[in-house]
Amino acid sequence: DIIKSIQAGKMRVRHILVKTETEAQEILTKLKAGEDFAALARSFSLDLSTKENGGSTGFFSQGDLHPDFEAAVMKLKPNEVSGVVKTTLGYHLIMRVN
Repeated sequence: DIIKSIQAGKMRVRHILVKTETEAQEILTKLKAGEDFAALARSFSLDLSTKENGGSTGFFSQGDLHPDFEAAVMKLKPNEVSGVVKTTLGYHLIMRVN
């Protein structure tokens, strides 16, 4: 279908952005305990452009995102959550959706 062909080759992730590594570790502990990624993103993320969508970045192609962020995404399997990823923006937790 048309939507699948448009999205072919693109990735979708969710992320949570916080200021400190300590905050990121605390949220990672909650995720490992089974808390919902999207709910935690809405509660804690500083990224106002994705926060209300549960941290969803939408679809992107390789080369579209911050290199450190993208490198972490490329190591993840679908539905897998990263460890803490540091970029110039702060500390991220990333979940690859597809």
